[in-house]
Amino acid sequence: MKTSPTQLLANLSGPVTAKWPTGERFVKGLAHGTMSVELYALRDIDPQTPHRFENFSDDFTIWGVFWGPDGGEQ
Repeated sequence: MKTSPTQLLANLSGPVTAKWPTGERFVKGLAHGTMSVELYALRDIDPQTPHRFENFSDDFTIWGVFWGPDGGEQ
């Protein structure tokens, strides 16, 4: 898979939900098995709980790397 942050940012905003009223602010850039790499680009507020970001700039963007199934390893 070949992509860039610019290409991924073009896929935001994602689906609108109760948690993400302006659309999801993350997009998956790479996935292999239970590992995924996502680009997270906040705007205005961070609705995550409990480890949310505060006082971030308008161009704040991070990579997140996740392993394992939803809910953690058994």
